[in-house]
Amino acid sequence: AGIIAGAITGKNMLGINTRIDAGKNIVHLDTEQGEYEYYQHMAQVKKIANINEVPGNLLSYRLRGIKAEQIRQAISHIAEDKKTGLLIIDGLLDTIIDFNDLHECRMITDILRDTTERNKIGIVCIIHQSKSTNYTIGHLGSFADRFSQSVIEVVKAEKEPISTMQPVLLRSAQGFEPINIQYNLNNYCWQLHESTPNEHKSSGLDITEDEIIDFLTKLFLD
Repeated sequence: AGIIAGAITGKNMLGINTRIDAGKNIVHLDTEQGEYEYYQHMAQVKKIANINEVPGNLLSYRLRGIKAEQIRQAISHIAEDKKTGLLIIDGLLDTIIDFNDLHECRMITDILRDTTERNKIGIVCIIHQSKSTNYTIGHLGSFADRFSQSVIEVVKAEKEPISTMQPVLLRSAQGFEPINIQYNLNNYCWQLHESTPNEHKSSGLDITEDEIIDFLTKLFLD
């Protein structure tokens, strides 16, 4: 939601700067959520961006229940559209049938890697971690981690309504201090949380806010 809101407004949202070229579309594919949760998520995007209506360059689709092959076809079609500037896939697991099938996992990561190289668009994929290992799920997670330009982990605090975004793999940028966001029960919206939750330790990196912004810009657009 923060990434989408940032792309809509061109402003820093939840510690993230997302920029796309003028005239380009933001395409959001939700493969997981039910109808109610999906519309709640889109309402959250509008709250974070402080807008009343979804702009015309945000194209969001709920694909829950669609077969994996059809989702892959949709991804390829959208990525080839010259007006697409940013594609967000939530979640990547639903693009295949078996997350431990080597052929399937390599197929989808090849599609994404070749698409970004050929069309020069940004693709953000969400993939869950195994609850038992805290690693991304199966061979799909291994391939995604290996071929991604950058990997960012989002960790939920156990006792507080806080989520922390922290770097795991950054191929073309320096590390950054974890970014914490908190759900505000007064206005039912996510917002930046300044202090670090007790569950997470600071990385101790000496890095400026400008460097964080430069990194996030490269992460989601390069």
